[in-house]
Amino acid sequence: MGKNTAAIFIALLIVPQVLAANPSNAGAPAFRALEWLKLNANQASPNPLADAPSLLASNSLEGETEYSFSRSRLLNRELANGNDWIYGASAESDVIGIVLYAVEGSKLAESPSEQKALGKLGDMRGERGFRGWFDASAGGASQSSVDTAWALMGLAAASRLDDTVRSKAVSYLYSLQNPDGGFNLTANVSHSGLYSLGPNPESITALVLVALADAGERKNNRIVDGISFLQNSSISCYAGSPFAQSMAAVAFLQWGQNAYARSAASDLPSEQHADGGFSDPSRLSNASNPLDTAIAAWAMSQAGIVNLAGGENQSCAPSNKTARVGVVASFANGTTAAYCVTVQNGASAREALEKTGLQTEWSPAGPYGSALAKLGDLGCAASDPWCQCRNQNGCCLAWNLWVMNSTEKKWEFSRLGYSSTLLSDGEVFASVWSGDAAKLPSDTDFGEICGSGREGMAFSKTNLTTALDAACNSCTSNSQCASGKCDNGKCVRQGGAASGGAKQGTARPGAPSGQDYLTALAAVAVFAILLYAATVVFKRA
Repeated sequence: MGKNTAAIFIALLIVPQVLAANPSNAGAPAFRALEWLKLNANQASPNPLADAPSLLASNSLEGETEYSFSRSRLLNRELANGNDWIYGASAESDVIGIVLYAVEGSKLAESPSEQKALGKLGDMRGERGFRGWFDASAGGASQSSVDTAWALMGLAAASRLDDTVRSKAVSYLYSLQNPDGGFNLTANVSHSGLYSLGPNPESITALVLVALADAGERKNNRIVDGISFLQNSSISCYAGSPFAQSMAAVAFLQWGQNAYARSAASDLPSEQHADGGFSDPSRLSNASNPLDTAIAAWAMSQAGIVNLAGGENQSCAPSNKTARVGVVASFANGTTAAYCVTVQNGASAREALEKTGLQTEWSPAGPYGSALAKLGDLGCAASDPWCQCRNQNGCCLAWNLWVMNSTEKKWEFSRLGYSSTLLSDGEVFASVWSGDAAKLPSDTDFGEICGSGREGMAFSKTNLTTALDAACNSCTSNSQCASGKCDNGKCVRQGGAASGGAKQGTARPGAPSGQDYLTALAAVAVFAILLYAATVVFKRA
């Protein structure tokens, strides 16, 4: 009996991991692709173009499992020992970059391997970009967009992208952009089907957009042109390239184009082979291969469609169907209002916000669209949307756009403006009045806002932990303070004197609440009791 009790206790610790490794949606396309990868794990392995994307896919779909650990061990060994692709005469920055990106993203990088890879990438730097593409006219490895993009992604994932390298590499990538918004492989070559990690203009453009986002670029006309190129490419389903389609889904997610991301990822199962794998027409063989299979599985996971069943595939471009979206407005006094509105699929955040019936004032359109100047009675005149960004000790009070990441259940700042952020059914976005450190609404999901067929206002509530903390330690009007009182340019504490510090009852961003501490202590206590009980049982056994 004692041994059985101990076995049950051990099982309680193991079961969650078993469930994670064997999800109930194993028949869904993303998991069928992952199963193909596992069954074919030794195909041309060790091989960074098989093992790195496979780690991306497995880590995204399942987290830390024995399979992901086995891929990471292989990749770390490849970085430590190297082969001709990584450290030899045929070394390519894109190969080193994707390996570094995969192991860093999975938190499984080993320091000696990491340092060696970082050193090699340093050696592979050109005048501005990174080398790898073999240019016969130049007699050796030359700079290319694909090498530079993957190198940037790897360095950013390792938190080793310094300002000088970033500035030069970003400038180099922009220099390769065409008038139609797409990006070339090099200054003289549009693309090459032989370049595995960027075989066509669509995949190169998507890859560059992902790299620019990882490098910290904000919205600009070059980014908008690149996104427009990909949006136009969706009509041809990215020239029939599953690899480009997968990378486009990831790029759209990076830049808040969720409607296009979901459409691109949702159509991928129509390209899946009967064995569960994928292949791109640019490859030398039509048989399923690890690179295309892993990138497709990764894209489907990133887009949050792992539960998609066969027969539910959509067009590569967003349909004209209507979409119901949640719209949240978080004001300075702590009031959070939420609305459920119906718009056309692919409509902009501006269109959805205006459908709430809230009064809006927009600045005149500029290179980056129109800024939200005023919402309700809070904000600035349309002619001067940044009127509260001056003379406030460097703090800028304005309306900011945030989008709920439905996969990770967290708010993400939109790199694009209201007119360029396109929506699909089931999404939620928020307009937040805030300073340099945004105070976001409490977690608000689509079901809470649009549940039970609700249309129009869903709720209005006050939550002081989400209010503006006169975040800049200064104010010009009562509406900027959670306490509702501005005294001599400082927000008055609730029930106290004016102060530039945090208000009473207002949690610091990221600070755990008392309830969080109690929950954590309770969990530790329960674990300690179970561990003690197990020890006793083992001794008696």
